[in-house]
Amino acid sequence: MGQFTGSGLSSFRGQRLVFRGLDFDVGEGAMLHLVGPNGSGKSTLLRIMAGLLPVIEGQLRWDGTP
Repeated sequence: MGQFTGSGLSSFRGQRLVFRGLDFDVGEGAMLHLVGPNGSGKSTLLRIMAGLLPVIEGQLRWDGTP
């Protein structure tokens, strides 16, 4: 396992800013619980984390490696 971190993440869907300045840190054996209303960016964040969408701003790291 390892540590998965996101810092300063921002994302647009179309012309709309979905989130800005998002930070998280998920250590080994931990879980990230995403909660929010429709359109708040939960699926967008998951797509970014899976590498299906590009990181517009900020960084994702796995054990310190981008």
